[in-house]
Amino acid sequence: MIEIAERFLSIQGEGHLVGTPAYFIRLAKCNLRCPWCDTKYSWSPGERVEVRELALEALSKGVPLVVATGGEPLLQQEALAELEAELRSSGFEGIFQIETNATIYPKALEGRDVWLTLSPKVTCDYYVADTNLVRKIIENFEKVELKLVARASDIPCVKRFLKELGEVSVPKVLQPLSGEANYSKASRELVMKVLEDKELRRQFRVIPQIHKFLKID
Repeated sequence: MIEIAERFLSIQGEGHLVGTPAYFIRLAKCNLRCPWCDTKYSWSPGERVEVRELALEALSKGVPLVVATGGEPLLQQEALAELEAELRSSGFEGIFQIETNATIYPKALEGRDVWLTLSPKVTCDYYVADTNLVRKIIENFEKVELKLVARASDIPCVKRFLKELGEVSVPKVLQPLSGEANYSKASRELVMKVLEDKELRRQFRVIPQIHKFLKID
């Protein structure tokens, strides 16, 4: 069984895979309480669903990307490993993406064909980032991206994280914080901060949440 908050068909609006048609499975419960979280409803207990039923439902959508998001999906990593196995055995050849806050090591997923999106929290008002753990995940998994969510004012804390993490060869995305009242303005401000900084403009792609602009889930 796997506990979920919701499931829906959309496009991936964030990160390196942005724009890809996807089936989203939002897992219930989270071990963090980010003040600017835009899915706080996922912190609560959810609906319990059979893993095979969920895998077949995802396959029926005919999309190249299945996304496990949250909440914090790695609280249910054994069920995710089972879901990945069910998807592959049923013929799914696309990408199985797991979006995680990178506070839990995905031991149950070692050797699995997954795309891990690591999103440690590096805003200056809510900093929860274990660089040793992030490095360990990057070293032990083949398909990994780093996605940092921040405001322009959080750049000093982003740079602190990067310094502690050291050099890692993975795609890096900087995403404007969605909780800002004027998201377009916040996005522009973040872009300008990156363009002003030689280190950041060499490392990052700045990708706003396009589903916010399109006004879709």
